[in-house]
Amino acid sequence: MPIMSQATAAQEDPYLAGLARNFQMLLSHPEYSLEVSRVLASFDLLALESEATRVMGKKYCTGSYPIAQGGFNTVFVLTFEDGTDIIGRLARSAFNDNAEYSEEMLTYSLLSEVATLAFVKQHTSIPVPEVYHVEPNARNPVGARYMLMERIVGHPLGTTWNTMSPQQRQQVVTQLAGMEAELLSTRFPAIGSLIDGKGTLGPLGISATYPFALRDPLRGPFTSSKDFLVAHIRCELSLLKETPQDWVRQRAQWSNLNGGVDDIPASYATQWFQLLLDGILSLAPDDFEPQDFALFHDDFELKNILISDCGTVVGVIDWEGSRICPLWNTSRCSSFLQGEFLDDEHEVASLRQLQKDIIEGKTGKEYPGTSPLRLGTLLYIVDYTHSVMSSRVKMDGLFLTWFKVLTNIGYKKVLEPFLPLKRFIEAADQEPEHIAPSSSLTEISTV
Repeated sequence: MPIMSQATAAQEDPYLAGLARNFQMLLSHPEYSLEVSRVLASFDLLALESEATRVMGKKYCTGSYPIAQGGFNTVFVLTFEDGTDIIGRLARSAFNDNAEYSEEMLTYSLLSEVATLAFVKQHTSIPVPEVYHVEPNARNPVGARYMLMERIVGHPLGTTWNTMSPQQRQQVVTQLAGMEAELLSTRFPAIGSLIDGKGTLGPLGISATYPFALRDPLRGPFTSSKDFLVAHIRCELSLLKETPQDWVRQRAQWSNLNGGVDDIPASYATQWFQLLLDGILSLAPDDFEPQDFALFHDDFELKNILISDCGTVVGVIDWEGSRICPLWNTSRCSSFLQGEFLDDEHEVASLRQLQKDIIEGKTGKEYPGTSPLRLGTLLYIVDYTHSVMSSRVKMDGLFLTWFKVLTNIGYKKVLEPFLPLKRFIEAADQEPEHIAPSSSLTEISTV
């Protein structure tokens, strides 16, 4: 397979030279080279070049060059006889086989991304790549779902963020805060994923940043925050009650984070989430105000923000998994203005305040969003199979901290439906030996 030479790439765009160099390193990496090469060999690039030539109305394609492979996709630059080029993004990667998702779900999520790009282009001033062609059916001559789109000339903000001057970073944050404000100003009647450029909503698709997703038939759309939270808990309970052996297997896969399979017994997690569900179901609709739903980029981070050499934001890319969420869902807000990306704490604080002032000034809403009941904490507890990834100390601690904070700010009456869960946690702390270990489920499931 031809690899774009650094010299050739640099003639048009120096950033491409870096991508070409990095991909060559990936192909020689002792741990990844075989799998990356296997994925590349699975594509029929002649078919891809032929289709790109037809779609773009060119005479012929002069080459297709792999430049990146991420968690879900392999990215190619396709060049033509007239010196122009486009991006071909093929839905297969050495780093994720997507085996846990159905073909229908993968197709739906790709089409939702295309719809999101169309909506953003039509309803905001955020620069996004134009989509020339999408093939959602994996059974095609190329051998994978794919998308042909505009290549925006620029480099990821992450490649220069730390070498910029404070004034340059301030200029970039000012632009990005304005773009984030545009997204947060959109309004939708429900929580879900876009299915067309007009703003029509369907069920939530696959997230690009979380390891798990809501399962059918609990993917929405959700017309209330309450329904959204309830669906997450019901998914937890479905996994625990219907396929406990899968829950044990998944905890084993995340044992480096969760303290081991037996740290949270399945029986304990089942009762824990049932009591949490009972508490949330007892809340009144008014307890979930405000009910504002907006479009969030699923991975609004340095790697997906393209800037020019003069510091202008020229593109926001990789809208895969983007969705409509409540404004209080702060986990969906950008997080690149954190201390780990800059050493100067005072500058970080100044940039975050600048971001906050701009967004709040443009939207009239508090940023990051919040809710009286601190629903973001509850969602964090139940979002994407939290019981699989957390230790018992962490899971119990998150709930008890949430309960204590709300008690201290005057929500004691509202919290009464959650007292059974609080007492359950406290009783288990006193008598932990009565809980059967999860590893016993493996034995039960084989009987």
